[in-house]
Amino acid sequence: MDVVKNRYGKDLRQSDEYANFMSRIGWQIPEIPKSKFQMFIKRFGFLTVAKIRRAREITDWGELKNILNKYRINMCRIDPETADVKEYKNNGFKLEKNQMVATKTLLLDLTGSENELLMEFKTETRRKLKRDVNYEIRNMNNFDEFYEILKNGYREIDVWCPSKSEYQALIDSFEKKCFCVTIDNKAGCLVIIHKQVAEYYYASATKMGKAENLPYVIAWMAINEARHRGAKVWDWNGLYDDRYPENRYIGFSFFKKRFGGVEMEFPGGFLGWRLLGHW
Repeated sequence: MDVVKNRYGKDLRQSDEYANFMSRIGWQIPEIPKSKFQMFIKRFGFLTVAKIRRAREITDWGELKNILNKYRINMCRIDPETADVKEYKNNGFKLEKNQMVATKTLLLDLTGSENELLMEFKTETRRKLKRDVNYEIRNMNNFDEFYEILKNGYREIDVWCPSKSEYQALIDSFEKKCFCVTIDNKAGCLVIIHKQVAEYYYASATKMGKAENLPYVIAWMAINEARHRGAKVWDWNGLYDDRYPENRYIGFSFFKKRFGGVEMEFPGGFLGWRLLGHW
């Protein structure tokens, strides 16, 4: 299966559930009946900001600008799946150096057998999983427990962590489309499945959990659970990209690449501003 081709047009950030989540945390979702994208709007002081995340394409720039003018948007950020940079530039959107959303990811084909999937993993990864076969999912869908692991693990590596209320809004919005697995309060991950694509949305481990290789065990458990739930593609949700160097992705990328997979690139984020009262 061509996993990259099967990943296009299925990003959870364009789902009804994600719109529900954004609404819960204070963003407005305008009705755009003819378009192929979903927009989120919020006011910050004197600025009204709009963002479009992972829409496959912008096909009607006139329509987009009418919407931006209607809601008096001062700044609009677009992070598309595909883009013609010249077309964006001609319509007043500049490719940004600082990226807000991952510009590269890694995909696994989940349609084969378990053994076929394992053979894609690095030898060292298979060895780690074989050594730790005695681990079991101690808790399935204990979202409160995972949040504590997430909060503590992110604190150790000085990474931003969502508030408990924002995290809960995400869980409540996706309901049965998301699940989490944890081991001994040391490691865990949250996965969201949308259109048979399972996204490794959040993951964390304490120093002790990392020392025991629990992130590998957790990932393998989650991948198998996603397969059981009908997912055909596993999306690692971010990978280091030489085009937009972000040191925070380096360690994560080393870990993710231990599982093999196919890389997928996105063009990056584009920023546009309202000029002289209109777009």
